[in-house]
Amino acid sequence: MGLSAILNESFRLYGRSFGAFLGISAVVLVPATAIQTVVSATVGWGPVIGAAANFGMIAALVFALAAMTVAVGQSYSINNISVGWSYRRAVRHSVPLVLVALAFWLLWMGVQGALLVADRAGGTSMSLPATVAVAAVLFPTFVVLAVHMVTAVQAATIEGLPAPAAIGRSVHLVGGNAFRLLAASLVLLAAAIGVGIVLMLPVMAAMAIVGVDAVGGGFPLPVELVVAAANAALAPPVVGIGLSLVYYDLRVRKEGFDYEMLST
Repeated sequence: MGLSAILNESFRLYGRSFGAFLGISAVVLVPATAIQTVVSATVGWGPVIGAAANFGMIAALVFALAAMTVAVGQSYSINNISVGWSYRRAVRHSVPLVLVALAFWLLWMGVQGALLVADRAGGTSMSLPATVAVAAVLFPTFVVLAVHMVTAVQAATIEGLPAPAAIGRSVHLVGGNAFRLLAASLVLLAAAIGVGIVLMLPVMAAMAIVGVDAVGGGFPLPVELVVAAANAALAPPVVGIGLSLVYYDLRVRKEGFDYEMLST
């Protein structure tokens, strides 16, 4: 599949089974997003709370992606998607999925930690150049590693592999296709951001009508919760379905499998 085909097929599957994919996303991502929103608005982010919140959100995204991968397979094999079955299949592989989430979290925390060390070690006059220099090395490294690991979630869920083997499997599948997968990920992310913007515009218009400065003063907490929950439920399926299609497509290209075989 090319980039346009992946994007078109993602929206086609999403539109055909909108309620199911919405449910898969909402089950874990709405609570995770609500917790982050409330903590941010009330307690604030400290190092420990921030690290725990980051891991919680990454784990929620991993399980949602796992369930969506199962759902995409169901869509092709039996033309019917069950939210419950998708999550039962994902939960069956909870240990490797949590460990894969931990690997992504450690990767991201390593980047943040290195940037913090560079900022503090550089001193007041040198902090910005030092941070920029470290970022110029770390972010491309992070992107390369993340892209090569991105199908580990599917490998753990569909192939039943333990976390180290799933990550190795992902590296093997992505090998030679890293730039294509990166481009697909960026296109899907841009589409999901577009969905979020579309959700935000009517809310901001309504706030302006009632005289609330949503840009300068921010949303009231109840409104922020509703917007965050809607965005968490509606936008992620675009990326989740697309990455699932990329995984299946890589296996079809490299191994000659078909979608029905891959989803069983």
